[in-house]
Amino acid sequence: MRNEHTLEAGEAEAMKAELLRPKYEKQVRSERRKKAAAPLEGRAAGGLRPWRELAAPHPEVTSRRV
Repeated sequence: MRNEHTLEAGEAEAMKAELLRPKYEKQVRSERRKKAAAPLEGRAAGGLRPWRELAAPHPEVTSRRV
């Protein structure tokens, strides 16, 4: 009888793990996306010139009257 309960407990753990797997996979994907985007935030990508070198800002922007 004890073996039966052990088997049931093992099956319950396996079912629990299977149900939680998509949740954990989603968390892992989310963390990977955050890490991949982090180096780009707030920094110019290598080799790109600042936008002010490519286009002149509107006079109101340069005089800070916006």
